[in-house]
Amino acid sequence: MPVNPGRLRQRITIQAAERAITPGGYEDTWTDEQSVWANIAQPSPSGSARYAQAGYTNVTHEVTLRAGPSLSLGGTRFTFGTRTLEPVAPPRDSDQAGRFVTIACRELNDGET
Repeated sequence: MPVNPGRLRQRITIQAAERAITPGGYEDTWTDEQSVWANIAQPSPSGSARYAQAGYTNVTHEVTLRAGPSLSLGGTRFTFGTRTLEPVAPPRDSDQAGRFVTIACRELNDGET
């Protein structure tokens, strides 16, 4: 499906995890990598059903952005305003031309990691 670049209206920050070994176990420290324009939307009921069928039952948002940033599951998250989104599925090519990617995410609650 074609992506209209004008729909990328939310400014998000891509954060990367730096894992440190502490006496209590591993601890992640998140650092800002870059800010990009994105479209953040909740999946439609049919989209939620497709994610659930694929085994991703905790998807709360879809983030669409221009392709390019290196994104890894568990090592990347997005922030916008006071909200934090964590990818739960690998990025997928949104426009079949490699220009945009859509990432299924779940919203983290306060204090959740």
